[in-house]
Amino acid sequence: MAHKDQHQTIPHRGWLKREMDTFRARLAHADALPQLAILGCISGFLTALTAIAFRLSFELPLEYLLPGDSESFEQLPVEARFLLPVLGALIIGLIMHRIKPEHHSVGVGHVLERMQHHQAQLPAANGLLQFVGGAIALLTGNSVGREGPAVHLGAVSSSLLGQQLKLPNNSLRT
Repeated sequence: MAHKDQHQTIPHRGWLKREMDTFRARLAHADALPQLAILGCISGFLTALTAIAFRLSFELPLEYLLPGDSESFEQLPVEARFLLPVLGALIIGLIMHRIKPEHHSVGVGHVLERMQHHQAQLPAANGLLQFVGGAIALLTGNSVGREGPAVHLGAVSSSLLGQQLKLPNNSLRT
């Protein structure tokens, strides 16, 4: 009986594979506006979730650790305002030291370079380093912005979605 149940699920997998193959083939053409719109909605949603997770990774702890709000580093004692960024830089340096050099590149410049020379295929490892390194830098009061990491993380999440779905390169670049 269990053997028969296994065969009943196989056609569903075949159907999904055929539909995805058709979807990918349509994306390769210039008139793929509906398919690109669907991908844009999914990608936008995924990017928003990633950006929210990134912001929460440092804003929530800072709400509890800092006097005042999550940006009130100036209310810390002078020693803490000096030592906290140094500690953050040391932690990031140790992380970078343990990671392969090809994964060190992060930020908007990295995204543009991957768009130009690598068919918009962004590695997950660089995105993870951007998430962790950016969160540590912001948690420790280093002078960095939130926007660069958000751009990189959004691009990585969308690129990984496209890679997972095996989309054609023209769709990844869009």
